Amino acid sequence: VAIDYKSGRKFGNEVKHAEQLQLYQLVTFLRYPFLETVYAELWYLDQDEVTSQKYTRNQGLRFKANFERRGTALTSCTEFPARGSIFTCRWCRYGTSFGGPCQAEVRR
Repeated sequence: VAIDYKSGRKFGNEVKHAEQLQLYQLVTFLRYPFLETVYAELWYLDQDEVTSQKYTRNQGLRFKANFERRGTALTSCTEFPARGSIFTCRWCRYGTSFGGPCQAEVRR
């Protein structure tokens, strides 16, 4: 059983949390090649809830190519374009409202 202890919002984070479960089960299978089944669980401590997903080895290893692709994109990236939003640009010191050089600033 791979467990991630969570606090905060469960609802609105379902996709992100499901991807975390997929990654946890995958690395568990890769680390322990003799395992045939992995349970990946999210324990929402402040909500007293548990989300559990069972994976067989065949099911779990299907996620490997996707995570390898995403990992390669992260580790080989050479450009980091700004991805502004109303919330993040509001506080960023690089924005033009603070005298910074960023041209991607999003304003309200």
